[in-house]
Amino acid sequence: MTQVTLESILTWQPQVIITTDANFAKQAPEDETWQKLPAVASHRIYVTPSQPFNWFDRPPGVNRIVGIPWTAHILYPEVFPADWCRSKIREFYELFYHYTLTDEELDGLLNK
Repeated sequence: MTQVTLESILTWQPQVIITTDANFAKQAPEDETWQKLPAVASHRIYVTPSQPFNWFDRPPGVNRIVGIPWTAHILYPEVFPADWCRSKIREFYELFYHYTLTDEELDGLLNK
């Protein structure tokens, strides 16, 4: 993992922040410095789903595959709508884990 400084992030002015840290996602909107970022101001901080393993980061494995449609939806929701994303996640869980997700389980995976 690469660590970056807050000063670098302020320079970049990201429109979206994807994090693995749920505490950061909760605290950033309350911090005056972080509020200066477009991603924070527009409430576009997303916590990567992580069941049964992280979908975006570590450990490397098949869950990165399901992270692709999730990330596409986060970055381009008008092109990859929520229903499309949900169907891809269900398809992944059936194919790789031989498990059919309920709506409640899927909501839980997506931190909803």
